[in-house]
Amino acid sequence: MLSTTKDQILDGSITILQPEKGYRVAIDPILLSAAINIKKDARILDMGCGVGTISLILANRDSSLDITGIDIQSSLIDLAKQNIKLNNLDNVRFTNLDIQNAEENNYDIIISNPPYVDKSSYSASDIQSKNIANSEDITDLNTWIKSAYKSLKNAGEFYMIHRADRLDDIIKAMHNKFGNIIICPLFPKPNKSANRIIIYARKNKKDPLKILKGIILHEDNGNYTNQVKDILYNKQLIDLSGEL
Repeated sequence: MLSTTKDQILDGSITILQPEKGYRVAIDPILLSAAINIKKDARILDMGCGVGTISLILANRDSSLDITGIDIQSSLIDLAKQNIKLNNLDNVRFTNLDIQNAEENNYDIIISNPPYVDKSSYSASDIQSKNIANSEDITDLNTWIKSAYKSLKNAGEFYMIHRADRLDDIIKAMHNKFGNIIICPLFPKPNKSANRIIIYARKNKKDPLKILKGIILHEDNGNYTNQVKDILYNKQLIDLSGEL
């Protein structure tokens, strides 16, 4: 039987059952959820949803949304379904499904916090579920982006958080598929290079790429910056409309 913990995020507004060992929720899905400009009645697909963190946050934010979360790991989907009940939500569902088999041309918004590491450079863990969540052992980055393109409606919106050093791979995979690309760098500390990026793009659009000023996550002493504290505890959103 999978050993789990019950944890709270967003200052206690969301409760999450998650594995005690293996992939555990960090700040990345919370930051990504804060960047999503949701629209009333939108159909949303959470690709690689894990225990459902981003879906639960969005479902809690707006009850009009129709949210589907899919993941290839059945044990995580089982927890995600329990998390629906824990949070008393009725506008989200979770399904054990490979992202390549998601419905085509069906969603207004797709969100994804995919595995970050190319399998050739990943140091494997003893916990297989962690390997699947963190490395492209089963599905590579190019396939994630192709799958998002296939499942979005025309001009639909794609949001993803990823490692900054994979940006070149991301842009190549989006070529001739997505435009209106906006990149928000996430800096670990002042005067440090970005190690994460939030990416926004629209299917079949041709608008030029934009790079935002970005967000500094920690002060030099390791504490979260005030902006990140507001996101994590006060549900402050991230504006992706500004330009550097």
